[in-house]
Amino acid sequence: MVHVDVVRDCEQRIQLALALADRLQATLIGVAGLSLRPAFAAGGVVVYHEPSEDDCRAVTASLDEIGRRFRSKGQHLKQVEWRTALELPYELVAREARAADLIIVGARHTGSNVCDLVEPGVILLRAGRPLLVAPNVVTPPSFAGSWWRGRRRASAAARCAMRFRFCNWRKRF
Repeated sequence: MVHVDVVRDCEQRIQLALALADRLQATLIGVAGLSLRPAFAAGGVVVYHEPSEDDCRAVTASLDEIGRRFRSKGQHLKQVEWRTALELPYELVAREARAADLIIVGARHTGSNVCDLVEPGVILLRAGRPLLVAPNVVTPPSFAGSWWRGRRRASAAARCAMRFRFCNWRKRF
């Protein structure tokens, strides 16, 4: 499952999810949610703007267009699903996580718009599924492999990982 941002560009995250789904012969589920303007407080008075039908139709049309583009990118996959709702994205992703083995989300958003906020920590705690937090700029795997190969830090990381793989945890604890 991959979270698709409605406001920000997430093309590289989608490409990463497409590559993983293609390699593992898995179903790819795209999820996008956008909450209409929530209530806010101004000077001690709570102001709530009820969204009109035109607002709902416009947001739904936008989500449908994003879903159409998402499905067209995944035509070569075994199965592609698209799920949307007019609610906060982190709530939608956490609810739809039951259908996924892995959730791919972007890094923490620091903008002021709360309507499209996806907080990886909240999703991790609510979903109960493995979470892959992809940075905004994803380095292609072929470049990353050639860059790390033969470096001192890469060999040190590999040695440390091998210790964890082959150690017997029962003897330690």
